[in-house]
Amino acid sequence: GCVALVRFDRPESMGPFTMDDVSRITVITDYLAVTAQNVQLYQSEHERAVIDELTQLHNYRGAQEALHRELHRSERAESPLAVLMIDVDHFKAFNDLHGHHVGDVLLQRVASRLRCEVRANDICGRIGGEEFLVVLPDTGLHEAIQIGERLRRATRDVRLSNDADPRSPGCTISIGVAAVEEPPYRREALLVA
Repeated sequence: GCVALVRFDRPESMGPFTMDDVSRITVITDYLAVTAQNVQLYQSEHERAVIDELTQLHNYRGAQEALHRELHRSERAESPLAVLMIDVDHFKAFNDLHGHHVGDVLLQRVASRLRCEVRANDICGRIGGEEFLVVLPDTGLHEAIQIGERLRRATRDVRLSNDADPRSPGCTISIGVAAVEEPPYRREALLVA
């Protein structure tokens, strides 16, 4: 971090800054600089702990934290909350046929499409090999079904080649939808452990 020293005029009755004053100020600014660096390091480490490296979506832990946070927020605001559980169909067979590297590319493209298609306040996470979770704040069941259908149509066009050749390997997804629209707001109502 960057720390700037700002000169404060002392009352004339106190006289000019002494070397002891400058020493104390230096110790304080050094301490503040180290504190700022520690905060940045903590934020960076926390982000690495909750972001999936392959897809850059929340990982299982990050998605669960987000769901927990949104569940509490929905309960306080008495607003609906929905989740979409998404599974890439026949992914194991796809990996076996095309290889894990190609499977990773497909997962990255599906994740990218999901991220582009959801609303700004929705939360996407990769919670398993080919499983994704989308948390939909302020969303009831009917709207969640519509969003899920939009995501299903959008990912249907995901292909492995950039030329959108319909013969290029692609994917389909299956989506489960759940919502809580009134108290009690329980995680169990949204997810089957």
